[in-house]
Amino acid sequence: MINYLITGGGFANKGAESMLYTLISELKAKSDCNIIVQVVHGFEFVDHDVKGISFIPLSYKERKKILNPVIHTYNMIVYGLNKVLGLNKKKNLLLYKAIRKSDVVIDISGYSLSSQWDPKAANHIPQTIELAKKYNKKVILLPQSFGPLEFPKKYNLSKKYLKRILSYPEAIFCREQDGYNCMKALGLSNVFKSHDIVIQSTKSINFRLTKKQTSQKIVIKEHSVLIVPNIRVFERTNKNEILKLYEQTINFLLKNNYNVYLTYYDLSDFSICKEIKNIFENEPKVVFIENNLNCIDFDNLLLKFDFIISSRFHSIVHAYKHGIPAVVIGWAIKYKELLESVNQQSMLYDGRIEISQKDFLNSIKYLIKNRKKESNIIKENVKKIQKKNCFDKMWEFI
Repeated sequence: MINYLITGGGFANKGAESMLYTLISELKAKSDCNIIVQVVHGFEFVDHDVKGISFIPLSYKERKKILNPVIHTYNMIVYGLNKVLGLNKKKNLLLYKAIRKSDVVIDISGYSLSSQWDPKAANHIPQTIELAKKYNKKVILLPQSFGPLEFPKKYNLSKKYLKRILSYPEAIFCREQDGYNCMKALGLSNVFKSHDIVIQSTKSINFRLTKKQTSQKIVIKEHSVLIVPNIRVFERTNKNEILKLYEQTINFLLKNNYNVYLTYYDLSDFSICKEIKNIFENEPKVVFIENNLNCIDFDNLLLKFDFIISSRFHSIVHAYKHGIPAVVIGWAIKYKELLESVNQQSMLYDGRIEISQKDFLNSIKYLIKNRKKESNIIKENVKKIQKKNCFDKMWEFI
């Protein structure tokens, strides 16, 4: 039996959650295994009873302390004593136990190793590798975004250090070409280019890790469109302009006899959905789905829509897996590469610059007339992506 430690996954949003579900499904389908998941955010959502899966919640601060050499020595003494006395309950000691028991550490951070973020988040992957290296455990970084890596000196994340620590994993899978180029520029030879794990997986998910409200209580009328905004876009552009674009878009959809539903993929997007709904406060055909769905129920919900208008990466991934077209407002290179991979690049708009209302509405007009055609194109390309997936490559290293 193989013991896995998964890091970087969790329940902070449905994207992180869907990557976690996907990886667990792939691991369980391959062989009998035990899985421990170390989560940083969103552990309060976990309420499950799945055999062979357990969780260790740790804050960034707690993780950092674990890697301090002095504290590490002290903790290992305490770990040994507690093991003898049967009192091994502390979270940091549980992580030591998990790493010692594991055969392979797999990280699914999504996007953490970048100088764009708080260094506590950027340190997550180097810290994970350092810990695994202490116990000579295999490490695999599954497809995610990387870079830029221009850290100030005070954060101790120099390119020399990153090259040394990132040389340790068996494989680093980069989701975008920019990230691949960034890793290769460090002089690494363990780097591979690969698509997002959710779109690559063909395994069915037959378990639940959370008990959030389900879509079974939500009635979606026929001839409907789903809108999934993203606060990251609002942070990078004129808020009034993007709200106006949503207003004009919804008015256009209403004129074309569509029902419009709003939902959030991350809790931080809740207020944005609320603002958009407030513009149409007295319009019953504009509905805000306030349920905090898990990724499985969100996936099932998508099946009821003709197409979506989205700015959340993994909501688009879920849609494409079902062949559901999307008009996309993106803010990073990952959107461009995702849409290109399924020949949908004409449906992408950059939320960091002013978007032409006319062009945006023309894309929606096109999908209204040609959604079945585009759906077939998406399905054909998704099949191609799944034929050559990162999981087949991953098994070579395990």
